[in-house]
Amino acid sequence: MIPLRVLLQRLRGLFRQGAMEHDLDGELQFHLQMEIGENLRKGVTPQQARLAALRRFGGIARTKETYRETHALPAIEILFQDLRYGLRVLRRNLGFTAVAVLSLALGIGANTAIFTLIRALILKPLPVANPQELVQIRQETPRGPLNKRTYDTFQFFRERSELFSSVFAQENTRFNVEFGEQPTPIEGVYVSGEYFPTLGVAPVLGRSLTTADDQESGGADGPVAVISYAFWIGRFAGDRAILGRTLAIQGAPVRIVGVMPPSFFGVDVGKSPNLFIPLRLEPMLQKASSNLHGKFVWRLDVLARKKPGLTDSAFRSGLLAVWPRLNDFFPRRKGQTVIQPSSAGAADASNGISDLRTKFSNPLSS
Repeated sequence: MIPLRVLLQRLRGLFRQGAMEHDLDGELQFHLQMEIGENLRKGVTPQQARLAALRRFGGIARTKETYRETHALPAIEILFQDLRYGLRVLRRNLGFTAVAVLSLALGIGANTAIFTLIRALILKPLPVANPQELVQIRQETPRGPLNKRTYDTFQFFRERSELFSSVFAQENTRFNVEFGEQPTPIEGVYVSGEYFPTLGVAPVLGRSLTTADDQESGGADGPVAVISYAFWIGRFAGDRAILGRTLAIQGAPVRIVGVMPPSFFGVDVGKSPNLFIPLRLEPMLQKASSNLHGKFVWRLDVLARKKPGLTDSAFRSGLLAVWPRLNDFFPRRKGQTVIQPSSAGAADASNGISDLRTKFSNPLSS
């Protein structure tokens, strides 16, 4: 192993090669002339004296190479030489250089984009409390995976306290909000009262929604909503007086009671809702187009936290035990269910939920 002092000396030599080569040439010429003079005093010809001196040194080039090996870092020097040579070649062939640089840029860009997509869809956990405990209620049917639930099936799972410590439902949508004469469409999400308590995300201003707010006409504060941090900054310039302000949403007055932190985007990867509104306000806001309580309207994402202390095997067994009871919630035709659930499931939701993940996660990870 090279001692630290010697290593430092060699590193310094890398950055003063010109001066080192000049000193080396001077020193070699001095010793060569001294040897030639000594040979001349022995009575030989000048040519014989020079040849004898070179033989004793073993050749100038070889002596220089030996000196460099003991006073520098040859591998790094060779690397620098190769780099300089490569740059000279590229400079002489600008067309090839442009193609090479463009190919590298496209390759690096494509790999970066793929990794970013993989991280967002598969690897990055939700910015919520204990995301590893979250699952999404889903099932496989003869027609393919079924991730959405009706309001009645959401209620069914919410009552399964032997399996879950809490259960919530959500539906992504778009709200018309009146900021002027023309309503502005704003991305939002209907959430059940258990949404924020289950996720364990605290607002940066005001309060979050609770089960008391999730009523058909609103709770004690009437119809209320929580807004995203980006919406607060972009639309209201971070005005702290936003709390208590009333917005006309779908033509109905709704009060703002809280602002969520900047890192929070909900549970649906790739979406950024700006409005979080209690689920049971949907009939009031959607009016005649409401279908929240439609018996066979499969539109809700249902997520839950597994009951603490419940083993994976006990959890799976419990799901299988209650699953046949879902038959009562499926549409029937002439006494036969139209959609028959074939397997119970609770998919990992620690990284959020995403239709893109279902479609692309296997190809991306393979």
